[in-house]
Amino acid sequence: MTRLDTEVEKFVAQARGGMRKAAGETLKDLNRRLLEEEEDELSNNDLQIVVTTSMQERYLAEAETFLESMNIADRLSRKNRIDMAQISIEAGRHSAGIAMLDILANEFIEDPELFAEAKGIAGRAHKDLFLSALKGNRIAARQHLKQSLRKYDEGRAGAPNKQNWLIGNLLAVSTRARIEDFDLPFDLDLEALADVVENSTGKIPEEERGFYDWSSLAEARISRKDWSGAADAVSGMLDTDDTDVFKLNSTLRQFKSVWALSRFSDEARLLVTGLERNILAQANGEVLMDASDIARQRQTNEDDLQAQFSNALLRGRGWMMDFLSIGNSVVSVVDRHSGAARGTCCIMNGGDISPQLKGKLLGLTNDHVISEHPEEYETLRPMRPKDATVRFTLSDDPKRDYAIEAVLWSSPFRLHDACLFTFKDDLPIEKSNFEIIDYLPPAPSCPPAEVFVISHPNPDEPSFSFQNTDLLMHDGDHRGSDTLRPGRIHYKTGTIKGSSGGVALNATLKMIGLHHAGSDEMERIDGEPGHHAANEAIWIVAIVNAIRQSLNDGQTRATASDQIGSDNFTNSQRALS
Repeated sequence: MTRLDTEVEKFVAQARGGMRKAAGETLKDLNRRLLEEEEDELSNNDLQIVVTTSMQERYLAEAETFLESMNIADRLSRKNRIDMAQISIEAGRHSAGIAMLDILANEFIEDPELFAEAKGIAGRAHKDLFLSALKGNRIAARQHLKQSLRKYDEGRAGAPNKQNWLIGNLLAVSTRARIEDFDLPFDLDLEALADVVENSTGKIPEEERGFYDWSSLAEARISRKDWSGAADAVSGMLDTDDTDVFKLNSTLRQFKSVWALSRFSDEARLLVTGLERNILAQANGEVLMDASDIARQRQTNEDDLQAQFSNALLRGRGWMMDFLSIGNSVVSVVDRHSGAARGTCCIMNGGDISPQLKGKLLGLTNDHVISEHPEEYETLRPMRPKDATVRFTLSDDPKRDYAIEAVLWSSPFRLHDACLFTFKDDLPIEKSNFEIIDYLPPAPSCPPAEVFVISHPNPDEPSFSFQNTDLLMHDGDHRGSDTLRPGRIHYKTGTIKGSSGGVALNATLKMIGLHHAGSDEMERIDGEPGHHAANEAIWIVAIVNAIRQSLNDGQTRATASDQIGSDNFTNSQRALS
């Protein structure tokens, strides 16, 4: 194996392990060598692995740059040209992507595999535009519907192994068109198409079927409203060796956004609920849920769900309902001027923090999200309280903005990175669902304890994170439960930008920390030298202790002098989350 083959393997491991910064540096090195070394030793297979992994892990900008470098180095394959079009579509440049795919489909007329793929991805682009246009412009929606169905149908003249994928989308888009009261733009025998999927899949022994064999079969059965048969196919899909969280999320989006299964029967809704539950039980699994999704989960008949998914890994009802209810107390922090998501806020019961605050509902977020001292931050300055509002996205009025009245206490990023404040108006909940716990799970342990995070990277719906939930380490044992110093908790649980201020929970769903940062090179906190990839929360007990002490002393801002022996961490050591 060449040195560069090893570098490709390293990039794949870093990217799939969530080490975005490290993966980016490795990719930059591969990119440089591709451009600067005539004998770069990279095989065509190596290059495709890099591109495919980048796209799977949503490194879209990096993948686009790498493909451009491949083009300069005259290493761009025909398949890579489809990749470039797909990235344009993923990045929202639908027109450019569709135009490129139309040209490529004509060029690939003698290559059934690439022809089918080019047509299918173009159909997907028009499908996305159809769904977007449904929100207001039905004339445009009708045109995109026609183009989407046409592309998927034309693609069936290509490779036979792409047939079921294309047919599944034909069935889904056609069904959604009928739900929206659109006539199909040309004749399609949907029953016959479903038969094609049933018959072709039936020729494959069950133990040899892959993820997409089962998912296409599920769609064929959904088109017939054969909910029991669809559930069997989904169970088979979940049991395959090639299942991964990216495929699961893609299927979930198809079920929710295209098939609109929540508009059908209870049996149809169980397919969505079961798939969400399965994703939440996966490493790297993360599901975005709005208020209607939460209501559906809560109304699920657990006996029916278990009957449909008896062989699948699902979270139990009690645990799941408790977890979802906590989402009511995790709210979105938005810029009141633009409405853009800026972070997350935990709604706290004042009495859990200090007797002086009993009877109040308070907001707790990071100081690097909302601060009265933005001048202390050189980059990514926090919003001032007057510029920030919060939204209870799971309430009956999810778009309503709740303004901040006053900051009661804060602590800068290098200490507790916390801001506690009151609200001007009554909130739509009577109390917080958080229960603070005054001790931390042992770490490290075997098997590792778990940490779950609820946050708001999206302004309109909370994110429930189950990404590699291992608790790695914490410094609570030597700090003690009476500490004023900012104790820290490190875990693998994945989050994305906008999660700052989210709640970190233990396996029994008790609040252990306020999520605030992450890095591929986080300094270890267990006394051992070196760094590791981790996300980080500030121990909630340390925050509460510091607030109580400051309130007793009549102070509203923590300073380093208040924390004897405090760690003086810098922003450069921790990437704001």
